[in-house]
Amino acid sequence: MNEAADLFYELRLKTEFLESKGTAFQDLFVRIMSKAHPGDFIPCRPWGAAGDRKNDGYLKSERLLFQIYAPNELKVAQTIAKVTEDFTEALLHWKDHFDTWVFVHNTTRGLPADVIAALLDLQQRHPAVKVTHWGFDELLLRFRQLPPEALRSLYGLAPQPGAPARTLRDSLTIIVPVYNEAANLEPLFKGLRAERFIDRYPILICDDASTDNSFALLQDNCKDTPSITCLHSPTRTHKVGAIEQMMHEVRTPFVLTLDADCMIRELHDDALEQLLRKMNEHNYAAACFRIIPHDRDWLGRLQKLDYTIFTDTIRRLLSIPVCLIGQGVVWNTEKFREVLSEHSKQYDGDDLENTLIALTKNMSLHWERDTLVLTTNPKESMLGVVRQRALSWDFGMFRVLLSKRAFMLGGNSGAFYKNIVLMDLVAHPLRLLAIPLLLGIVSFGLTGDRVFGRAAFIMYKQSLALSFDYGSSAIVGIWIATVVTSCICVRGRVVATVKWAIFNALYLSSPFVFVMYYPLVTATNVNAEDVFGSAVHWFTLGHFLTYVWWVLLTLILLCGSSLQRSTKRKLLASVLLAPMYYFILMVVCKTTGICKAFKERAFGR
Repeated sequence: MNEAADLFYELRLKTEFLESKGTAFQDLFVRIMSKAHPGDFIPCRPWGAAGDRKNDGYLKSERLLFQIYAPNELKVAQTIAKVTEDFTEALLHWKDHFDTWVFVHNTTRGLPADVIAALLDLQQRHPAVKVTHWGFDELLLRFRQLPPEALRSLYGLAPQPGAPARTLRDSLTIIVPVYNEAANLEPLFKGLRAERFIDRYPILICDDASTDNSFALLQDNCKDTPSITCLHSPTRTHKVGAIEQMMHEVRTPFVLTLDADCMIRELHDDALEQLLRKMNEHNYAAACFRIIPHDRDWLGRLQKLDYTIFTDTIRRLLSIPVCLIGQGVVWNTEKFREVLSEHSKQYDGDDLENTLIALTKNMSLHWERDTLVLTTNPKESMLGVVRQRALSWDFGMFRVLLSKRAFMLGGNSGAFYKNIVLMDLVAHPLRLLAIPLLLGIVSFGLTGDRVFGRAAFIMYKQSLALSFDYGSSAIVGIWIATVVTSCICVRGRVVATVKWAIFNALYLSSPFVFVMYYPLVTATNVNAEDVFGSAVHWFTLGHFLTYVWWVLLTLILLCGSSLQRSTKRKLLASVLLAPMYYFILMVVCKTTGICKAFKERAFGR
């Protein structure tokens, strides 16, 4: 190889060395050592309760035992404790197999003096074993032993002499569909400048026949900015149509779709470029992000809590992308064109439809949790939230999930989508029926048969008794059906099946209410009068404990998110309002969405 190729590969190694933390750094070390010493280097992975017994890799010919430590930030006390613990346990399990113990770290500025002293102290106390450490320079020496084919397998072909270097402007295009967004255009351009995207990437903005002055504002903002191109559609084509129009102009390998009221934020320098390299190396078709709305008031904070749970905690717990939310997604350009070619072109649920098309084509989707986030403007009124969720999000979700494509999915994503359909379409009517029954407890409990009459009172008590007889059994039956569906989707994998069983149980029921009313459900020869009396007796406490249960569950999900502690503290008051907020979304929005989806399937749009 020539000197330029050597430099290219060493720069790629240094970049990955600097960017990798935790298990990613260990994977980098193992890949290089395995290629430098094929058949000689033995990687060791944790297995079961035994773990890895403090062995991250073993070089048999040189009797080297490696222990790898790559935290986000190296702290002296924690590092010394790590060194001491790992060396002591390595001696316990591997002392007959190694002569040198190597502490591999990811710092490029040298180890702190106290850590070096701890290593020297271990060497002094155990003279039979050589104690040393490796950083970038030591790994580079092994990297330089790699043959050309190994280097190419790691980082692809090196640029040929005379080939033009790729600039940032050649890697990504940002596309923004606009419809009646006059109020959001100034913040949009301000955000693009603040994140330096205008200087780094070509930007396409398509006005989709707006009826306000959006296009005039676009032209004013773009006239002195050569990196931004404004397009205009004379007729309304909706979001998917505007995106397709812009995709005809894209010439870069990656494209970022962005809504006008959103902005992508880099949490680290050049995070977007690093993501593009990762997508290229791992052949990801698309990448999505956490979404963090601005929180100007109590409603904004509730939406921030909602987005955080859905786009962060739930994704992490379930290990699935859930949905490539269209407010901001990085796509491989060719893969995105392939997805758009099969899209129905309908606006509602367009992002979920993109997700399902990509999954059914076995495209790899990536969730970038740590280095980039998407900010957005929340709805300013509860009516705006309800309209957005009911008429767009929930309707779009059920429109897409009732399609044939959704039922073709397998794996964890298939289990998630099929269970949502099963639980929401079958269990949701039972939840709705509970509302008039609960309201009846209040009205009849206060007035008896004086207002509605004796016949109505008797009919209500019989209905309440029937709900206890069959309602809980129906919920249990639905849960069993979801467990069976999950097991089929994940091909019988026990851990995955148990995970979905727990998730579905939490989604379907409140354990406090079930425990309180369980004697009524299982008892025999209980008359309707006794059922009504018990329901009245437990009514207030049952609702309070149900509220506490959902507050507790929301709090746990918030604590499991990636938000900073100070931000989590600001959202604690919102956690107390969350059960009422979700009740409105469930009763009004989900019901409207389901009805609209069935209406469309029966009668068309």
